[in-house]
Amino acid sequence: MDRSPAADARHATTPAEGRRAAGRDEQRAGRLSSAHLIGRERELALLLEALDDPPAVILVEGEAGIGKSRLVHEALCHPAAATRSAFVGHCHRLREPFLLGPVVEALRGAARQPPSRPLNPVVGALRPLLPELADSLPVQPAPVGDGRAERHRTFRALRELMGALGPTVCVLEDLHWADEGTLEFLDFLLAEPPQHLSLVLTYRREDLSRSSRLLGLATGCKDVLTATVEVCPLEAEELRSLTCAILGRDGISDELATYLHKRTAGIPFALEEVLRLLGDRGTLDFGDRGRTRAELDEVGVPPAVQESIRERMEPFTDDARLMTRAAAVLGMAAGEDLIMSVAGLAPARAASGLTEALVSGLVVEQPGGYGLRHALAAQAVYEGILGPERHRLHLRAGRALASQPEPRPLALLAHHFREADRPRQWARYAEQAADMASSLGDDRAAAELLEQALTAPGLRRAARIRMAVKLGSAAVYGDRPETAIDLLEHILDDEPMPVGVRGELRFRLARLRFNVGNDVGWHDEMVQAVTELRHRPELAARAMVNLAWPVLREGSVGDDLAWLPKATGAAALSHDPVTETVVCAQRAAILLSVGDPEGWRALEKIRLGERSVEEKLELLHAYHSLSVVTLGLGHYRRAEAFLAEVGRLDDELGGVWWDPWSASVRASLDWRIGRWDELESRLGKLAQSGSPRPVLAVGNDLILGSLVFCRGRVEEAERRFEAIQERAHARRWMSARVTASAWLARIRLSQGDSEAAARIAVLGLETLKRKGIWLWGRELVPVAVQALLACGQQTSAGHLAREFARGLVGRDAPAAHGASLFCQGLVAEAEAGHQAAARFFARADGAWSELPSPYEAAQARERRARCLLATDSDQGAALLLGALQAFGDLQATGDIGRVRAELKAQGIAPPSRGGRRAYGNELSPREDEVARLAGSGLKNREIADILFVSPRTVEAHVASAMRKLSVDSRHALTTPERNGAEKAAALGKNT
Repeated sequence: MDRSPAADARHATTPAEGRRAAGRDEQRAGRLSSAHLIGRERELALLLEALDDPPAVILVEGEAGIGKSRLVHEALCHPAAATRSAFVGHCHRLREPFLLGPVVEALRGAARQPPSRPLNPVVGALRPLLPELADSLPVQPAPVGDGRAERHRTFRALRELMGALGPTVCVLEDLHWADEGTLEFLDFLLAEPPQHLSLVLTYRREDLSRSSRLLGLATGCKDVLTATVEVCPLEAEELRSLTCAILGRDGISDELATYLHKRTAGIPFALEEVLRLLGDRGTLDFGDRGRTRAELDEVGVPPAVQESIRERMEPFTDDARLMTRAAAVLGMAAGEDLIMSVAGLAPARAASGLTEALVSGLVVEQPGGYGLRHALAAQAVYEGILGPERHRLHLRAGRALASQPEPRPLALLAHHFREADRPRQWARYAEQAADMASSLGDDRAAAELLEQALTAPGLRRAARIRMAVKLGSAAVYGDRPETAIDLLEHILDDEPMPVGVRGELRFRLARLRFNVGNDVGWHDEMVQAVTELRHRPELAARAMVNLAWPVLREGSVGDDLAWLPKATGAAALSHDPVTETVVCAQRAAILLSVGDPEGWRALEKIRLGERSVEEKLELLHAYHSLSVVTLGLGHYRRAEAFLAEVGRLDDELGGVWWDPWSASVRASLDWRIGRWDELESRLGKLAQSGSPRPVLAVGNDLILGSLVFCRGRVEEAERRFEAIQERAHARRWMSARVTASAWLARIRLSQGDSEAAARIAVLGLETLKRKGIWLWGRELVPVAVQALLACGQQTSAGHLAREFARGLVGRDAPAAHGASLFCQGLVAEAEAGHQAAARFFARADGAWSELPSPYEAAQARERRARCLLATDSDQGAALLLGALQAFGDLQATGDIGRVRAELKAQGIAPPSRGGRRAYGNELSPREDEVARLAGSGLKNREIADILFVSPRTVEAHVASAMRKLSVDSRHALTTPERNGAEKAAALGKNT
């Protein structure tokens, strides 16, 4: 059972050959394993130390799958053992009568290695056992006619052969299955061991009888080094490293690492088998945590582990077997009384059975009671229970848990009654568990429980409708909205219900449909929901807020915003503080999304003080919306502060927020402010996470497409933006269509096709004009102006630039204002007004630098430099070199090439490509960023998580910043006054 590549390398005469044989076998088996030994450094050192001092006997003990064979294999392949020949034999649980089977199996490898000295004639007795060595062995001696004498002669022959083979390591595996003859021979061998022999014996202590000869094997041996190496389960971090090594990855999520450790109890064999089965299913690409857990739960028990557990239970009495099965059915640490109740045994029999199971090591004492050794063992035992008995055990478990005092384990009760085929009790407890999860802000768990309960057969109509409404609420922020949508659609179509309830269900369904990108008809359905909710103002207000968001559909922004006063009025009628908080916060975000400064004043009206869990959850969602909105406006520091509020509320709620949302916003923020290091790999990981929100995924794709274009991979960017354009058109995503149009037009301009660029840009402008929100044109309008100018349409370009500027009057949108200045500079430059153009570009540079938006600022700087080169070559050259430096810091390959070409044309020598700017005693952008976060009180690990760098990198930046600023504490990196002002401004409290 405890196999490794070493087992199949047993006939190789050297460790090197063993490694090659192991590699061939591993490829044949298709088994996932690590090329490096993980977490066994201490054990390996002990084993090598003992091997280096023969004669020696080393006992390697550990449970099945723990890695005993792998440890031995690594020792044999280690350079320290390079001068020793290695032979490996195995004991087998089911064996044919065969004298000294594992020893003979090991020595068959000696066929390739001639003895180091002449053999004693007694070795000829081994000819019948080792025909492979017939050419090397002496003549077989005549039989003596006595079985015991023949046996002793065979023992002597084996010892003589081992001594003649020189420096040797003999490995005998799985000695818990050894026959008495083999153990007797080992006693004989160690009484006078060969001087250069090291004997390595592996076994499972839990499978040895108390009287086993193996336990006292080396006792009293003279001049023999004896050592015991206990191989224990891997710790969580060691198992994480092993998983990464097996998968060839740099890291895995904390949740996946924790879950794998819990499931496998740190047993490498179990981990390899789980990962191999996942690989066979094509599901090794772990992503979002909900699906990862579901995939692992569905893997089942690897056959080898299942067989091991079955073998361990074979000698159990009926009572021990029943107590073990009861513990497996409970699936958690439980007291003796509870296990006894599930097993249905009298106290004396239960105590005896539990004791037997504990002695076996299959059941162990745990905090809170007793349970199976690890999750795979529990699952193997569980899967061995036949259906009728399994139902009985689950029913007993459900009844026993239901009789316990409060608080009862509601989710476990639902599980047991489900498995006992009691659907009404299952649904009742699942709904109660979902209510509890929702009250704690854990919508993911609530949605999963309700989805399962709604599939219960025989549910009453009232219960079905009631749970559907709850599911509609929980699934908005759950992991599998598509499943909820299917359930809700069927219930809405099939079940008669009161109009107000139907309105609520329709409202929930409309929100879910939009979240997954199925926005065809969602708006009309939401309007219908408002009508049906006319007597439920608290829900009508929420529906109206959804209808007020301009970004959610095409059409006039005026029609969208007309819903805001209606929502405010409905919220006031509700007299519900949660509804009022939702509408107030969302109203602020909606107003800010169109650049209305009233949004900041609306934000100040949010009620302060103690809040319920529901209010906190709604505020968390609102702050996320505000982070997205302020990011789009160009208020990057405020966006970062809103993200911090999301994190703070999430901590208060116990980690209920779905990470990819905030990670995506932070990636977009980093794109805007020029933190491009490792951004592409982060976006790749977000894409691999398998987001169930297409709107979120398309936002990540837009950033990634922009980044790869700036890095010079134009064709890849083109493919990405064309795919985004197609998806956005099919689903009527206005903002994504406008942004994709901007970048596709820019790509065409870079390819010299100005007419195509103009056509693409004009189509995007039509969408923008229909909506009437010009600040959303911050990327599209500048490229449209450039394309029109390149096509000779100077009048149209000027008209567009002026229309853009008029559309931004009174709007709080600093990024768009910078774009407007840039457009005016382009038009002035085309009209040969180089001085005026330079002034516009200088103002755009200043506006974008203030945000900061270094990439756009560098573009404005480059344009200004080109305008000045004709009249002030020195200033123009300096600006052009500054733009080159900025593009270089960002590694914007395409822009670097263009600026270098202009420098060459102007006869200006560019700086060497030797590296990035040296900041001297000034803080670099990254040091400034780390210093600000450290000064705010964050620890290195927290900063590393935020910036997606290692804690060691953060430590280096903090030390450098403290040195440059001549401060002696982290707190001094940022003054309290600055911290307070920035936070207040970012949250809209101090505008």
